[in-house]
Amino acid sequence: MTDVREPTAPAAEATPLVGRDRRLLVGAALSPLAWGLHLTLSYGLVYPALRLRTKAALVAVTVVCWLWALAGSMLAFSARRAGDHENDLGPPGSAPFVPRQLASVPERSEARKERALFLGTAAGALGLFFAAVILAQTVPIVVFSLEDP
Repeated sequence: MTDVREPTAPAAEATPLVGRDRRLLVGAALSPLAWGLHLTLSYGLVYPALRLRTKAALVAVTVVCWLWALAGSMLAFSARRAGDHENDLGPPGSAPFVPRQLASVPERSEARKERALFLGTAAGALGLFFAAVILAQTVPIVVFSLEDP
């Protein structure tokens, strides 16, 4: 068996994400997950709330999910600023670092900053949208009594 030598193989090695990218991913995912959880649990808690004659569980689920959506939005907004100190090429001297550095364009730093600003702003705004949707879904909880059909 012969070894195949592929010059681009080192560049394909896994590199850990920088902290800003992890915050962006978690922030972008947290708000829609909070909305989906709120929607699912709110529908599931209607009949137990009717039997127990209290909306406490519905209000608690709404508050927790709304705070999660806001936290996701804040995480995404906090990931908008890419610094020059961030290294997404891998550890210097490692196998992926040199091919990635050679393949990068000269304006890579500016493009990375623009990408981070756009994605962080868009994910943060989407998180605020999901927080508003959660608040809009609480209107029936507040307006209608438990006995209304």
